[in-house]
Amino acid sequence: MNILLDLLELFDGYFLILILIQSFVLYMLDYNYFKRENMCRATRQCKSISFVSTIVAAVLYITRMILL
Repeated sequence: MNILLDLLELFDGYFLILILIQSFVLYMLDYNYFKRENMCRATRQCKSISFVSTIVAAVLYITRMILL
């Protein structure tokens, strides 16, 4: 049982790091590209998707820390 919890902890940490990297790339690279190409709707979507995915990942990580 202890091995399973350790594995879950590793997965949660990697998941949080992966989502943060994905959000950073989406916000910094894709957002700037869409802005340069004058694609206003895509820039708003990039911003909101990046923000929401970061918030959801952080909430899930904090919830898991509290519950376990």
